[in-house]
Amino acid sequence: MKNINLENLCAVAETVRDYGGYSNPGETAGMVFYKEDYKVEPSRKLESKY
Repeated sequence: MKNINLENLCAVAETVRDYGGYSNPGETAGMVFYKEDYKVEPSRKLESKY
């Protein structure tokens, strides 16, 4: 805690306070995920030298 700049910490906390709230928390953010368009690719077999 000794080497934390309190001025920067306050600035970050104020930014989160001002911009971190949502007017509608249930609203979808970003891109909509369509399960029909999602194709699972098999993952590579893990190879270990141990």
